[in-house]
Amino acid sequence: MSNSPSSLYTILSTLHRSSVHIVYLVKSRQTKELLVIKTIDPRWQADPLLKQRLRDEAEVNFKLKHPRIRKAVNMFEEDANLYVVYEYIEGKLLSEYLDWGKLSFSAQQVIKWLDMIVDALAHAHSQGIYHGLLNPDNIIVDEEGEPCLYGFGKAHQSWMDEDPHQNGMHPILFLAPEVYRGGKPDARSDVYSLATLGYLMLCGRLPWTINKDLGVKKQKESSFEKPVINPEFLGINVPEWLFGIINRCLSLNPKDRYSCMEELRQAILLQEVRPPFERPQREIPPQEAPAVEAPPLVEEPLKIEVVPEVETPPVVEISKVEEPVKIEEPAAEEPPVAEIPKVEEPAKIAPPPRVEVPEPQKPEADIPKPDIPKLENVPPPKPSAITPPPKKVVYTVPKSEGIDPQIKRWGTIMAVATLLIVVFAVLKYTVFKEKPAFDAKVSSQQEDDDDLTLDPVPNRAIKMVYVKGDSTYIGSMAPEAASDEFPPLKLKVPSFWMSSYEITNEEWAMVYPQHFYSLSEKHQPVTNVSFLEVLEYCNEKSYLDKLEPCYDFFNGYTCDFNASGYRLPTEAEWEYAAKEGQKEPPYTYSGSDDPSQIGWYLQNSDSELHPVGRKKPNALGLYDMSGNAYEWVWNWYAPYTSAANPLYGPSTGSDRVIRGGSFSHEPNEMRVTKRSHVKQFTKSPYLGFRVVKKGK
Repeated sequence: MSNSPSSLYTILSTLHRSSVHIVYLVKSRQTKELLVIKTIDPRWQADPLLKQRLRDEAEVNFKLKHPRIRKAVNMFEEDANLYVVYEYIEGKLLSEYLDWGKLSFSAQQVIKWLDMIVDALAHAHSQGIYHGLLNPDNIIVDEEGEPCLYGFGKAHQSWMDEDPHQNGMHPILFLAPEVYRGGKPDARSDVYSLATLGYLMLCGRLPWTINKDLGVKKQKESSFEKPVINPEFLGINVPEWLFGIINRCLSLNPKDRYSCMEELRQAILLQEVRPPFERPQREIPPQEAPAVEAPPLVEEPLKIEVVPEVETPPVVEISKVEEPVKIEEPAAEEPPVAEIPKVEEPAKIAPPPRVEVPEPQKPEADIPKPDIPKLENVPPPKPSAITPPPKKVVYTVPKSEGIDPQIKRWGTIMAVATLLIVVFAVLKYTVFKEKPAFDAKVSSQQEDDDDLTLDPVPNRAIKMVYVKGDSTYIGSMAPEAASDEFPPLKLKVPSFWMSSYEITNEEWAMVYPQHFYSLSEKHQPVTNVSFLEVLEYCNEKSYLDKLEPCYDFFNGYTCDFNASGYRLPTEAEWEYAAKEGQKEPPYTYSGSDDPSQIGWYLQNSDSELHPVGRKKPNALGLYDMSGNAYEWVWNWYAPYTSAANPLYGPSTGSDRVIRGGSFSHEPNEMRVTKRSHVKQFTKSPYLGFRVVKKGK
């Protein structure tokens, strides 16, 4: 190492210059081969820290012996500066091919390259060496068309030495989040950077939508707030299994990525994603970027599950779930009377006649906590107007041979008291029972106004808009999305008609003339109606309009989706319409990113319903899809999965899905992909519905 560069090498050109380093192309005077020399810019060569970093980098590269990794061949000092000599690889930097979408590669080519790069990184990782800074500027495509890696051993924060105004894609855009925030890289950090490269090679662009006019740090920070774009939305054909793998690798939480290169290699070979996790965590490094609330971590892989296009079946059957008014309600904590075992009788002692003491019953909304139909961050629904009959508590008293007269007297008193309680219960729960909510719904405004109307409402057609069917996705990978919005499902939604407005009190009264409402509530959404009451309304309104009813209540509840009558939208139909018939939501809410333009919610509603159609509609002409009143949809609630029919949902369940948020809730509940759920017997002042009909 005593020879000087001037005696051993001839400098041919400058290959690269950063703020602190210079890389030269040189020719060996002895072997005539081309080599690369990296040294410190003369302005900083006296800096001992920079010299030690370059020395450490060289020592790391001396350990690496792999055909896809550039070799370090020499290191020496001259004139107080340090020089590291590497082999020269003839070819082009990957960045020259990929610079801002100039070129993309076939999936087959990308898979081949990924396998080679994974093998090289696995070799380095086996020696405890992690790249941490993998990007298109340190991958060379050689003359054989194969990738070679370099840049191992650099300081973790050396990306800061790069010119922030350089053309092309800055290395910072490929950093794993934990490296960006100053942490040490590990195998999972390289997994993240490699996935960014893989997406770039497949699509000719980065995985996120970022503004190139921003500074590089702002670009990086904005990527934490953006979901990974499905290549299909870009018109690029990428195998969905491959996109699922890349998507998982791009999880911001390292724990959600593949743990090592071998695990990633196996996933690619098997063309499948590892066991699912909940959803990608979107968080911004706390020290480098503004705080953005991250959604819950997930345990499912970022996998878009493709489901074949579904032909509309004539009938979809679901199991019957009994109403809570029945004693056999499975949700109750206490079993029905019929299931309470009798107390064993003592031997040889006959019991006297049983004395039945009924328990006072609470309205349905006061059923113990596990049975209350719930929304997230939502006040419990109003008590149902119908309550189950009182349950019986049976006492048995052993008979003794001689009963004390005082005991007999107390027994008589208890019998009389029991009889009074029974009479009271009968009067309370039958004679003086409160009428059903849809028969006697009176608002505070009505109490003041008393302008109730029972005038017959002539039947008229429901105003509807046509929603043209197409392939779409339901679900979301957005940072604010909840875990049950993931993974998105691909499906074909047939064309259909949807009511422009939520069904109003006046429209409900077309079917049920006994429905009470004030004149001021005439055009407000009808609420306090259960799921089954809505199904009955759809059938009755279909009869009135001479349409074929969709619902059959024999031996459960079934829906004939080929019938011409009114029905509830499926969850997929509702979301598709809320997204204005687009594959990706054009707005956070249905029709706008500003909730105040399109809906009523907690902060602008004065905690009350408003007449339909007072806010801006979405592009299809649908009003109040976000806010005013939650809306029933057909589906049972369950996490998204390809195991269930994506259009009609699972065939059984315990809760029904409701959508759209309400006047009583935060704007987050109004998002077009937000899912909530309640028991199907729920009646609530913030829960209504709209209807659909079969399209062409």
